[in-house]
Amino acid sequence: TREAARLGIKTCLVVCPFYNKPTQEGLYLHFKAVAEAVPEVDIMLYNIPIFVGVNLEAETVRRLAAIPNIVGIKDEAGINPTQVSDFFLATQDVDAEFAIYNGDDVMLLPTIVQGAMGLVSGGAHIFGQEIRAIFKAFAEGDNEKAKELFVPLYRFCKTTGQNGRILPNSIMRPAIELVTGLDLGPARLPLAPA
Repeated sequence: TREAARLGIKTCLVVCPFYNKPTQEGLYLHFKAVAEAVPEVDIMLYNIPIFVGVNLEAETVRRLAAIPNIVGIKDEAGINPTQVSDFFLATQDVDAEFAIYNGDDVMLLPTIVQGAMGLVSGGAHIFGQEIRAIFKAFAEGDNEKAKELFVPLYRFCKTTGQNGRILPNSIMRPAIELVTGLDLGPARLPLAPA
């Protein structure tokens, strides 16, 4: 993160430490140390328990939101579909501007309702217009249209999952090659081809 700051990066997405499964206190101390090491950089927490093996809990996020340059969180809501609500409620009186982003395309519509202000999306590379239209419909109060637009995105994302997880890279590569003519080659191991 120091190197990113040296290169002029203004905001860093910092993932929970993986492999050693730290406690909530360990997670707090880790993110606090990162934030203090680069006070000129905004830090966005990245909670993705399905891959790192540990979940950032709402009370820990509340404590972290009090650190001035920790400005938000990207949450992969897979293990707890209402966790965005927990984060929203935990941080509002500490920092009303604390940014809560969903990080899972299939949870887009449910998390908007819970207080997510946006989506950090892999699918937006392909479905950017559709995702924007869902946000627009919701913002305009047209929930039926938002749902109608969301269902095809949801169905597509669910079909590209491996091992119960939406991770379409290895499946999408051959399709992208067919459509664009670009030679992407196979996904890196351990991801198997489609």
